[in-house]
Amino acid sequence: MQNNSSIRRSYRLSSIAGFALFALIVTALGFAFLPNIAEAVPDMYVANYNNDTISRANLDGTGGVSLGNLGGTLNGPTGIALDLSNGYMYVANYDDNTISRANLDGTGGVSLGNLGGTLNEPHGIALDLRQTGLAVSTLSEWGMIALSLLMAGSAVLIMRRRKLVTT
Repeated sequence: MQNNSSIRRSYRLSSIAGFALFALIVTALGFAFLPNIAEAVPDMYVANYNNDTISRANLDGTGGVSLGNLGGTLNGPTGIALDLSNGYMYVANYDDNTISRANLDGTGGVSLGNLGGTLNEPHGIALDLRQTGLAVSTLSEWGMIALSLLMAGSAVLIMRRRKLVTT
């Protein structure tokens, strides 16, 4: 039969071990959802008016590629706006008074038309990406990983101090 002291000690050990296990699981899940680091490298996008194409390159000018005519929708492109959260680029077309939309890799190009006849030789474009409703701030994936590692490390430190774990 166990006395109260050993029951309390066993309970503390299982609570701390459970806390550490929880922290490690959250960390493991965090790594599963990390963004691809290569996709996080910033690029520049350039409208080529004379040949009706879009170019993309690294910010240092290397790695330049043509994204083409966005499915044949470009006609004198003069301005680009990026919607990174949804993966789209929007392009103002000066020569035919239209807006084109395509994926950031240049695929899926569609013409959004003349916006109800309101465009007249557009030189640029800007997006209002404000979201409606309540925005709730959360920890990023890296923040969750750091917090989880801190929690796991704290649990191990507590167990060592209480001499529940020997090294």
